Amino acid sequence: MLKLICLSAVLLTSMAQSVSPQKSSPQGKREDWLDSLPAPQREAFSQRFENVIGLREQGSWLELYQLRQDVNGISKAQFVKRMNGLDALIRFQPSSLFYVPPSHGWLIKGCARYRSKTRGEYVAPSSMRAYSVKGQWLFTELAVDVLKSPADAPSSCQS
Repeated sequence: MLKLICLSAVLLTSMAQSVSPQKSSPQGKREDWLDSLPAPQREAFSQRFENVIGLREQGSWLELYQLRQDVNGISKAQFVKRMNGLDALIRFQPSSLFYVPPSHGWLIKGCARYRSKTRGEYVAPSSMRAYSVKGQWLFTELAVDVLKSPADAPSSCQS
Protein backbone atom coordinates (compact mmCIF):
# COMPACT_ATOMS: atom_id res chain seq x y z
CA MET A 1 0.00 0.00 0.00
CA LEU A 2 2.82 2.43 0.94
CA LYS A 3 4.55 1.73 -2.38
CA LEU A 4 1.30 2.60 -4.21
CA ILE A 5 0.94 5.88 -2.29
CA CYS A 6 4.57 6.86 -2.96
CA LEU A 7 4.24 5.91 -6.63
CA SER A 8 1.08 8.01 -6.91
CA ALA A 9 2.84 11.01 -5.39
CA VAL A 10 5.78 10.59 -7.80
CA LEU A 11 3.44 10.27 -10.78
CA LEU A 12 1.41 13.32 -9.75
CA THR A 13 4.56 15.36 -9.32
CA SER A 14 6.05 14.22 -12.62
CA MET A 15 2.78 14.96 -14.47
CA ALA A 16 2.42 18.35 -12.87
CA GLN A 17 3.34 21.52 -14.69
CA SER A 18 6.02 23.32 -12.72
CA VAL A 19 5.88 27.00 -11.86
CA SER A 20 8.45 29.62 -11.01
CA PRO A 21 10.24 29.29 -7.68
CA GLN A 22 9.41 31.51 -4.77
CA LYS A 23 11.14 34.89 -4.51
CA SER A 24 11.02 37.67 -1.98
CA SER A 25 9.02 40.77 -2.79
CA PRO A 26 10.14 44.25 -1.65
CA GLN A 27 7.97 43.83 1.46
CA GLY A 28 9.71 40.53 2.26
CA LYS A 29 6.56 38.52 1.55
CA ARG A 30 6.97 35.30 -0.37
CA GLU A 31 4.01 34.94 -2.68
CA ASP A 32 5.59 34.25 -6.07
CA TRP A 33 4.62 30.61 -5.59
CA LEU A 34 1.11 31.70 -6.65
CA ASP A 35 2.26 32.97 -10.08
CA SER A 36 1.04 29.90 -12.00
CA LEU A 37 -2.52 30.35 -10.74
CA PRO A 38 -4.68 32.46 -13.07
CA ALA A 39 -4.63 36.05 -11.77
CA PRO A 40 -8.42 36.31 -11.19
CA GLN A 41 -8.27 33.28 -8.85
CA ARG A 42 -5.24 34.28 -6.76
CA GLU A 43 -6.95 36.46 -4.14
CA ALA A 44 -9.69 33.93 -3.30
CA PHE A 45 -7.15 31.09 -3.35
CA SER A 46 -4.69 32.97 -1.12
CA GLN A 47 -7.36 33.97 1.41
CA ARG A 48 -8.74 30.44 1.65
CA PHE A 49 -5.23 28.94 1.85
CA GLU A 50 -4.26 31.29 4.71
CA ASN A 51 -7.53 30.46 6.47
CA VAL A 52 -6.98 26.69 6.13
CA ILE A 53 -3.38 26.88 7.35
CA GLY A 54 -4.41 29.13 10.26
CA LEU A 55 -7.14 26.69 11.33
CA ARG A 56 -4.66 23.78 11.09
CA GLU A 57 -2.13 25.68 13.23
CA GLN A 58 -4.85 26.48 15.80
CA GLY A 59 -6.25 22.95 15.84
CA SER A 60 -9.74 24.22 14.87
CA TRP A 61 -10.81 20.89 13.39
CA LEU A 62 -14.56 21.46 13.05
CA GLU A 63 -14.03 24.69 11.10
CA LEU A 64 -11.28 23.08 9.03
CA TYR A 65 -13.57 20.17 8.15
CA GLN A 66 -15.86 22.57 6.26
CA LEU A 67 -12.99 23.90 4.09
CA ARG A 68 -11.45 20.61 3.02
CA GLN A 69 -11.73 18.51 -0.09
CA ASP A 70 -13.05 15.16 1.12
CA VAL A 71 -11.10 12.49 -0.70
CA ASN A 72 -11.67 9.75 1.90
CA GLY A 73 -15.37 10.15 2.71
CA ILE A 74 -14.91 10.48 6.47
CA SER A 75 -17.32 11.95 8.99
CA LYS A 76 -16.62 15.03 11.15
CA ALA A 77 -16.02 12.79 14.18
CA GLN A 78 -13.55 10.62 12.25
CA PHE A 79 -11.80 13.72 10.91
CA VAL A 80 -11.45 15.28 14.38
CA LYS A 81 -10.13 12.01 15.82
CA ARG A 82 -7.58 11.67 13.01
CA MET A 83 -6.45 15.31 13.26
CA ASN A 84 -6.05 15.06 17.05
CA GLY A 85 -3.63 12.20 16.46
CA LEU A 86 -1.37 14.21 14.14
CA ASP A 87 1.66 16.26 15.10
CA ALA A 88 0.78 19.92 15.64
CA LEU A 89 1.52 22.28 12.75
CA ILE A 90 3.55 25.30 13.82
CA ARG A 91 4.08 26.83 10.39
CA PHE A 92 3.86 25.97 6.69
CA GLN A 93 5.85 27.94 4.10
CA PRO A 94 4.74 27.10 0.56
CA SER A 95 7.42 27.19 -2.11
CA SER A 96 5.74 25.98 -5.31
CA LEU A 97 2.39 25.34 -6.92
CA PHE A 98 1.78 22.78 -9.66
CA TYR A 99 -1.32 22.21 -11.76
CA VAL A 100 -2.13 18.51 -12.00
CA PRO A 101 -4.17 18.01 -15.20
CA PRO A 102 -5.70 14.57 -14.53
CA SER A 103 -7.26 15.68 -11.23
CA HIS A 104 -7.88 19.32 -12.22
CA GLY A 105 -6.30 20.23 -8.91
CA TRP A 106 -3.25 22.07 -7.66
CA LEU A 107 -0.36 20.58 -5.69
CA ILE A 108 1.14 22.92 -3.08
CA LYS A 109 4.64 21.97 -1.93
CA GLY A 110 6.69 23.58 0.78
CA CYS A 111 8.28 23.21 4.17
CA ALA A 112 6.44 22.72 7.45
CA ARG A 113 7.49 22.91 11.08
CA TYR A 114 5.66 20.42 13.31
CA ARG A 115 5.58 19.69 17.04
CA SER A 116 5.46 16.06 18.08
CA LYS A 117 4.44 14.96 21.56
CA THR A 118 7.26 12.42 21.55
CA ARG A 119 10.13 14.00 19.60
CA GLY A 120 9.65 17.75 19.88
CA GLU A 121 9.83 20.15 16.94
CA TYR A 122 10.98 19.12 13.50
CA VAL A 123 10.97 20.45 9.94
CA ALA A 124 9.76 18.37 6.99
CA PRO A 125 8.93 18.84 3.31
CA SER A 126 5.14 18.78 3.10
CA SER A 127 2.37 19.18 0.57
CA MET A 128 -1.36 19.49 0.11
CA ARG A 129 -3.75 19.73 -2.81
CA ALA A 130 -6.35 22.38 -3.67
CA TYR A 131 -9.45 22.10 -5.83
CA SER A 132 -11.93 24.69 -7.05
CA VAL A 133 -15.37 23.20 -6.39
CA LYS A 134 -18.43 25.24 -7.36
CA GLY A 135 -16.41 28.44 -7.11
CA GLN A 136 -14.93 27.63 -3.66
CA TRP A 137 -11.37 26.54 -2.96
CA LEU A 138 -11.15 23.32 -0.93
CA PHE A 139 -7.93 21.77 0.37
CA THR A 140 -6.73 18.33 1.38
CA GLU A 141 -4.87 17.85 4.64
CA LEU A 142 -1.23 18.89 4.79
CA ALA A 143 1.00 15.81 4.72
CA VAL A 144 4.70 15.12 5.14
CA ASP A 145 6.28 14.17 1.80
CA VAL A 146 8.27 10.99 1.41
CA LEU A 147 11.38 11.85 -0.61
CA LYS A 148 13.97 9.74 -2.37
CA SER A 149 16.77 11.89 -0.99
CA PRO A 150 17.12 14.86 1.39
CA ALA A 151 18.42 16.87 -1.60
CA ASP A 152 14.89 16.67 -3.09
CA ALA A 153 13.51 18.78 -0.22
CA PRO A 154 12.75 22.49 -0.70
CA SER A 155 15.77 24.61 0.21
CA SER A 156 13.92 25.95 3.26
CA CYS A 157 13.79 22.37 4.59
CA GLN A 158 17.44 21.53 4.02
CA SER A 159 19.92 21.92 6.83
